[in-house]
Amino acid sequence: MPAFKRDLSNVQELLTKGRFDEARTECSKALKEGWGSKYDAYVYAGKAAYYTGNYKKAQEEYRAAIALDGDLLAAWEGVAECQLAAREGDAAVETFEHLLDLAEKAGNELKQREHLWRGAEAYRRIGDLHTAQERLRSLLAMELTEEQHLEALCFLADIQLKDESARQEQLVAAEMAAQGKSGGKMLRSRSSVRLSVDASRADTLETEEGGLGSTLKSIAESTNPSPSYARYHEAHLQRLLSRLGAYPPRSVTRNERRNEALAECVRQVTTGQGGCCTPFPFTAAIWLLEEQEELRGGIQPSSRASTGNLMMSSGPNASQRQLQMHTQLKWYRGDSIAQINPAKIREMLSGMGKEADEKPPAPRVVSMEAFGKKLAHQFPWDPAAMVSIGLAMRRRFLSDPLAPSTRSRRQQIMRSLQLAVERGADSAAGWKALADLQYHNRQWQAAHDTAVHGLEWSVARRRAGHETLTSFALALRLCVARCLRRLNRLDDALHHFETLAGWTSEGDVSFGGLSGAPPLSVRNQAMRGIAKVAMARGDRDGARKQYERILGKSLIGRGAPAEHWAHSEYAWLLFENGELAAAKDHLEKALQVTATKGCAVTDSEIAEHHYKLGRVMWIMGGNLRSSPKYARRHFEAASMEENDWQAEACAWLGHWWWEVRQDSDRAMNCFSRALELNPDDTVTSEAMNRLRKAANITEEDREKGALPMDMRALGSLQQAQATLCDMDRQLS
Repeated sequence: MPAFKRDLSNVQELLTKGRFDEARTECSKALKEGWGSKYDAYVYAGKAAYYTGNYKKAQEEYRAAIALDGDLLAAWEGVAECQLAAREGDAAVETFEHLLDLAEKAGNELKQREHLWRGAEAYRRIGDLHTAQERLRSLLAMELTEEQHLEALCFLADIQLKDESARQEQLVAAEMAAQGKSGGKMLRSRSSVRLSVDASRADTLETEEGGLGSTLKSIAESTNPSPSYARYHEAHLQRLLSRLGAYPPRSVTRNERRNEALAECVRQVTTGQGGCCTPFPFTAAIWLLEEQEELRGGIQPSSRASTGNLMMSSGPNASQRQLQMHTQLKWYRGDSIAQINPAKIREMLSGMGKEADEKPPAPRVVSMEAFGKKLAHQFPWDPAAMVSIGLAMRRRFLSDPLAPSTRSRRQQIMRSLQLAVERGADSAAGWKALADLQYHNRQWQAAHDTAVHGLEWSVARRRAGHETLTSFALALRLCVARCLRRLNRLDDALHHFETLAGWTSEGDVSFGGLSGAPPLSVRNQAMRGIAKVAMARGDRDGARKQYERILGKSLIGRGAPAEHWAHSEYAWLLFENGELAAAKDHLEKALQVTATKGCAVTDSEIAEHHYKLGRVMWIMGGNLRSSPKYARRHFEAASMEENDWQAEACAWLGHWWWEVRQDSDRAMNCFSRALELNPDDTVTSEAMNRLRKAANITEEDREKGALPMDMRALGSLQQAQATLCDMDRQLS
C-alpha cells in the first residue's frame, strides 16, 4: 500500500509538469502490480490520455473506473470532458444530466452549480438553447455569490441573444415566404420586414418575465458599462430603441418609450461619473434628441448662457479663465471638458423628459451639447462627435455678436461636418448644417449634392420605421431649390419652390435648432424663391406680387412677422421702379429688423441692405449723397463683407470719393478693389480709366509702379498731381 500511494503522488506531479506519457506509464505499472485503489489509477490514466489528445483511450480509462464505482463523480466528469473535446455533443449532454443526478443524490450543491453551468454549455453547443436557458435559470435560483450570479446572468444573456436572433430570422423568413405566395410584387423588402419583426419582438420581450429584456435590464442595473459588460448595456439600449418601431409614429406611447430610451442613454453616459466605454449611448441620445426636435418643433435659442451655467457649476478649483472657456471655442479640444460638473449634467439630463413639456427649447440643445461634449472628449474619432463639434462651433458663431460669420470659420466647421457625413454619421442636423454652410460659402453645386444626399438618407431612415423628419426634409428641399436657382436651372428651381409653397403653411418652421440654423419660414422662403426666379426671367411684376403677398400677410397678422430680407428685396424693386422714398423706408426697416434682439441674420445680408440703401440715397441726392453719414457710410459697410454686391459697393464708394470729395487716390483704391472682385465690370473699368486720365497717370507709369506709395495719405488731388510731377522729373 505505501508503495502505491507513492506512485500516485508521482503521477500527480508528472501530470502537473506536463509529462503525460510518463504518468500513463506509472499508472499502467500501478494497475499491473495491483497496488491500492484501481479507481484512482484509471482516473489518472484517463487524464494523461486526455491531455495528449487521445480522447478515445481516455474514455476507455474513465469507463474502466466507472465500472469499479459508478456513483463517484470524477470518472463521469472525465468522460464528459472527453465528449466535449471530441465534439460528441449529444453524448456530453446525457453525461452532464447523469452528473447532475449524482450531485443531487449526494447533496453536493457545489457540484450541482458546476454541472448546471457545464450542462448549459453542452446544450448550447448542440443548439438546444431552450434547455440551456432552463439550466441557467435553475442555477440562478440557487444560492450564489454576487459574482457568480452576475456571471450566470451574462451567460444566460448570451444564449438568449443567440436564441432571439435565430427566432427573428425564422419570423422574417416566414413573412417573406408569405409575401412570395401572395403573388405580385413584393410589398416589403427583407430589411423592412426584419426591422418590423425586431420592433415587435423587442416590445414583447420587454414585458416577458425572465426573458431577454429582463436579463439585460438586470445586468445593466447591477454593472457599469465597462469593457466587460458594455455589450450587454448596448444590447439593452438597442432593445429600447428597437421597440419604438412597435408603436405608431408620433403617438403618445411611442414618445413615452423614447423618453425611457433617452433616460437609459443618460444613465449609461453618467454612471459612476466615468461614463461608458463605447460611443453608442451618445449617438443614440443624439438620434433621439433629433426626433424630439422634429416632434416638438420650435427654434432653439442660443445655448451660450446654459453652457455657461454648466461651467459655473464646475468644481471649486475652476479659474476665471476656465469659466470663460465656453466663449473661446476650446471645449472640443478637451481642455475645458474636465471642468464640467458631471453631477450637474446628470441632473439636467435626467429631468429632461419632464422639463421638455414645460420649456421645450432649452433642454434639447443643452442636452445635445452635453452629450456632444462628452462624446467628443471620450471618442473624438467617432462621426457623431465630429458632427457635435461642428454644430457647437456654429451655434457659438451665431450667438457671439463679436464673431462674424467669415468664410474661414465656415470652412473650419464644414471640414468637421464633411468628414463626419463621409464616415456615416447618422445626424439630420449634420446634413442640414453642412448644406447650409456650403450654400452660404457660395459652393452651390456642393450644397446641392449634400442636400440631395441628405434627402436620400432621410428617405432610408423613414423606410427603416423611424420618425419622419418632415421639417428636416423641407429644409433640405428648400436648399436644393436655392442651389438650383444659383446654378441657373430656373425651371427645376421653380418646380421645387412651388411645391414647397403648396406643401407648407405660414407657420411651418424648418428643422433648425440642433443644426445651429436661424429661424426659417419654409413657405415664405419658397415664395421668395419664386420671386427671385421671376426676377431672373425679367418678370418684375410677378416678383413684386410675391413680395407683396409676404409683406401684406404679416401686416394684417395672417403670416409671420416680415423678415429683413422681404423689406430689402421689395425695396429694390421699388427703387428700380423709381419709388425712391418707399424704397428708402423699407430698407431702413430692414436694417431696424436686423438690429432687433434674436434676429438671425448674416453679415453678408446686412451688407447687402447697406449697399441698397446707399444706392437709394445716392440717387435721391442732396445731403443724402454728399454727407459722409448717409450714402458713404452705407457703401463702406457693404464693402467690408463678402456678399453678392461687394464689388458694386466698392465701385460706388469710389464714385463717392471721386465725385463728392474729389479724392482720386481713395477712389482709385476703391475701383481697384471692385475690379479685383469682379474683373468683368466694364463700367468700373471705364471709370478707373477716366480717373487715371484726370490724374495724369499713364499706363507706362502704372506698369513701372511709378505711383504714390500711399495715395490715401496725400489727402487731395492737387497733392497727388504734385507728387506725380516730381516722380516724372526723377524718371527723366
